[in-house]
Amino acid sequence: MQKLFTDYLIEVNYKFNAQKLLDESNRMSWKPFHYEHSLDIFKNQNNWMQAMFKSVEEKPEWPEENRKENISQYEELNRIYNDLKDITGSDVHPRFYIQSANWDLPSHTDRGMPCGFNINLTEDCGPLKFTDHELYHEEFYYKAAVINGEKRHYVPAYPEKRYVVRFAISDITYYEFVNQLKNVGLI
Repeated sequence: MQKLFTDYLIEVNYKFNAQKLLDESNRMSWKPFHYEHSLDIFKNQNNWMQAMFKSVEEKPEWPEENRKENISQYEELNRIYNDLKDITGSDVHPRFYIQSANWDLPSHTDRGMPCGFNINLTEDCGPLKFTDHELYHEEFYYKAAVINGEKRHYVPAYPEKRYVVRFAISDITYYEFVNQLKNVGLI
């Protein structure tokens, strides 16, 4: 991958069981994506569904209806979560997403989450694109990659539904995460 691209996305050589992650995703509570401070296009969006995780023990003060699913009950997701926590020493926020077929995920940055480790769980899915003029016509297809969430990006409409799991990291930069993954031989 050219240097220009590495400021945006870097593929990661990480072994995971996509079918197991898909099976685990089918046991989850899905809700329309909603982020209070986002653009209206992202509020209660049925074409962009999410399942979030946070250990109940981490936020016991949350009212019961706001607690997220406990990650420890999902073996493969929990394994990856723990690997990333061990590598980064950071707080990792895993989320599953479903992008509906024939729907554009609009251009956005990942607010408050400067980097993330994304795994595409569907074989046939559309590309990730960045809006910077140098990359405007480039399409990025990946199975597992570190995404620079501070760079404006989107996923154009595609005829197939897209399943992705994202492990967002809020307290280190994209470049720090990339260096940590290089240090353990994953990049």
